[in-house]
Amino acid sequence: MQHLPLTLVSQATPNNYLVAGFQYPPALSEAQAEELARLFKALGDPVRLLLLSILIAHKEQTKLDQIYVFKLVEAFLLAQPTISHHLRILRNAGLVQRRKRGLFAQYYVNEEKVHAAFQMVGAALGVNSLFATTGEAIKA
Repeated sequence: MQHLPLTLVSQATPNNYLVAGFQYPPALSEAQAEELARLFKALGDPVRLLLLSILIAHKEQTKLDQIYVFKLVEAFLLAQPTISHHLRILRNAGLVQRRKRGLFAQYYVNEEKVHAAFQMVGAALGVNSLFATTGEAIKA
């Protein structure tokens, strides 16, 4: 794990950072920040966001949790290897999972990981406390 370029207040308070003369404890650890960065990288492409949203919508509409790659390819003007590449990145981030059926692969959303990821984002950025002050707390 690489250390993030943050200025510690002192060795006595190793978990506080100095920002504009104020001490702040970060809402997440360096390990959590790195995990979130990996997730953001995985979601940082429009094709991957669309693939994830299609997989979620497919489950909601059909009650089937998995879909074949060749069916996903039909939704895009991209070649099958490109779609498989994007699915691999989502799988490496833990957001989707794959089942092999002979020569074919089926993908489905890892609901627990997606839910946990968005909860972590809200907690890390203080979104829940921000909205709680306005009476609009996010329900996880």
